[in-house]
Amino acid sequence: MGTRRLRFGALCVASTLNAACALNATMVPVAGPLSEQKPVPVVKVRADGILGNSGKITFLLPPDDPCEGRWASAAGQDLTIASGNLISQYGATYLNGYSLSTGRGQNPGRALATCKTGRVVDLEFVTGAGTAHGFGIGKDNQQNIFKFVF
Repeated sequence: MGTRRLRFGALCVASTLNAACALNATMVPVAGPLSEQKPVPVVKVRADGILGNSGKITFLLPPDDPCEGRWASAAGQDLTIASGNLISQYGATYLNGYSLSTGRGQNPGRALATCKTGRVVDLEFVTGAGTAHGFGIGKDNQQNIFKFVF
């Protein structure tokens, strides 16, 4: 009887932890048609699977365009910001105050989401080593550029 209770308790704890393995990010358009709306829309992004190196993302872009996709992070890898990447292309303009260096301590990641209307959103981000928190830049196929933090 005691073993059965212990297994049930472990299952409950695991279920609770699994349900809590998500975080919310805030994404704001900084250039393009969405950034010209008044007030500027704030997009809430949900990222699932944060205890691993990949998961699902979901969000709703204005006016009513549900989007979903996948994200992945190269945790433990050296970070190299190459020419043409979103952060190297737009970071100096929209992520002022942040400095990225190559080497350990920062984990690069990407996400790709498709929306109901056919919009495609490409996101590039950096997290601190050992954390599920960071920042990034996104761009869609409708000339919008986003910055986000999570």
